[in-house]
Amino acid sequence: MRKKYQVFISSTYRDLREARDAVSWAILKLRHIPAGMEAFPATNDRGWKVIQRTIDDSDYYILLIGARYGSMDEETGLSWTEKEYDYAIENGLPVLAFIRDRSAISLTDADTTEALQQKLAGFTDRVKANHLYQTWTTVEDLAHKASTSLRTHIDDDMDDGQERRGWIRGTEDNDDVAKQLARLVEENSKLRERVNTSDANRSPEIVVKGGSNSFSSGQATFRFSIVNVGSCSLVIERIRWFWRWPPGPTHANEYAIQTAKPIIVAPNESSRSINVVLNPSEVKRETSLSLSASAYKNNIQITIEVTARSKPYDITKTTSATLVGDLIEPLPHPRVTPPQAPARHLSPPPP
Repeated sequence: MRKKYQVFISSTYRDLREARDAVSWAILKLRHIPAGMEAFPATNDRGWKVIQRTIDDSDYYILLIGARYGSMDEETGLSWTEKEYDYAIENGLPVLAFIRDRSAISLTDADTTEALQQKLAGFTDRVKANHLYQTWTTVEDLAHKASTSLRTHIDDDMDDGQERRGWIRGTEDNDDVAKQLARLVEENSKLRERVNTSDANRSPEIVVKGGSNSFSSGQATFRFSIVNVGSCSLVIERIRWFWRWPPGPTHANEYAIQTAKPIIVAPNESSRSINVVLNPSEVKRETSLSLSASAYKNNIQITIEVTARSKPYDITKTTSATLVGDLIEPLPHPRVTPPQAPARHLSPPPP
């Protein structure tokens, strides 16, 4: 009697969505059952119990590692992917690990903080030390390797007399098995529906609220705060501010966020007051004008650009808002900007 094996796929969600889909199709082509709770954030005990039950019902565990550590369980400090891995190991599931080759990782795919990069490196080293693994570059490469490895592992287990439990087509004699499979399918369907309908509520929603500006000794200070009007907490990952003296060009500056003290804003709360300073020497250098109190109030344009990430869903969104004058559009973007770099002047790219 032919068995179908359930294969749990574990990975971070948004950055490896295509990779995970490719592996799922590869498993289906082998006539086995892909499973995974990556689209359902286990933010409470009930969610984690569903994940545990799904792993309990699985026969093999496929781990995909990319360039992100993923959202973390606040209680343990581990990512949900690493928690799933630890639970699979505790329950004796065979692990098939696939680690993305560094040459295939772009800057935009990687974690932006040193702390997350270190956690990812530590997790990757654990996997490399305890399991055979393969590297991959493209989703096609990954799908081929995952399919070959799974088929080989199943054959080896059968040859060694260690065949996994698997699933068998339901009959009148094994109604319990059929009911368990139906329950799993229904739970997965409901949870994915919840994810699809609530994605909008998980996206960062912010408002930039202007404060009192000041002018002293030719130096203009602009104050603002970031209001979280969404339904989940968020982390401010990047702040850029732009100034323009019409009809001149737009100038971009980076606000340095201290990685040791990230800006975290709870729902319906405001961040601390944030100051950006425009020095007269910079205005003089770029416009040949001398900044005065009346001049900056009546002529200058200041636009703030905030990049925020929602917790624990890892959805990133960038929002622009005017602080003084009209909104500057379009905003210049440098080709390569190191995350959370020290404040400095950035020249706009050539047209």
